[in-house]
Amino acid sequence: MIVLFVVVGWLVWELTPLQDWVAQGKGYWEAIGDGISSIADWASKLVDSTGSVTTNGG
Repeated sequence: MIVLFVVVGWLVWELTPLQDWVAQGKGYWEAIGDGISSIADWASKLVDSTGSVTTNGG
């Protein structure tokens, strides 16, 4: 299980702009939080552009 976390952490480090953010002076967790905020903003814009999500109440 620990090996899985190490591998996932390494993949996140290598495959995301996390290294650049840390190089700009942000801490690891601050950079992760910024990434999550960016994804949340993108998802919000996507939902706004497609209209409201409706479900069939059945």
